[in-house]
Amino acid sequence: MGMTRRKFWLQQVCAPLVCAWGFLVILPGCQKGSSLGEVTGRVTIDGQPAPGLLVHFEPQDGLAKGLPATYGATDDQGSYRAKRMNGQTGAAVGLNHVRITAIERDGNQQAKIHARYAQDYTLWFEVAPGQNTFDIELRSDPLKRPKPAAAAPAPAVTTDAK
Repeated sequence: MGMTRRKFWLQQVCAPLVCAWGFLVILPGCQKGSSLGEVTGRVTIDGQPAPGLLVHFEPQDGLAKGLPATYGATDDQGSYRAKRMNGQTGAAVGLNHVRITAIERDGNQQAKIHARYAQDYTLWFEVAPGQNTFDIELRSDPLKRPKPAAAAPAPAVTTDAK
């Protein structure tokens, strides 16, 4: 009788629970794949291409929804394409915080950027379904304000005294 009860327990209780758990784990993963937008762009520093950088797209609600961050390395022209660790291209649709870090090879940074771009929440992009292009212009000193453009000379004021 003990064997029958055990067999009943495995076939009627455990097997359906394992199957239900499997669907709960697998199905949300399938939905996540369809909520990606292709993301490409170009990073420049003071107007010059910025090779050797890693552009991180982190969904605003990523942890809550289980959405992973995506990354794209810049090439010699500063161009990047966002990809997941599994090689799937794209970033999560919705608001993404963007961080930029320098890639290190053999202990040397490939590009010099201000730490603010890797730490502060200064860069945000809204990723839409389909193709997205986000060109990012960085400054070598982001805390330094750009010089104002030279003002045009004021028009001469004439008074007509009669």
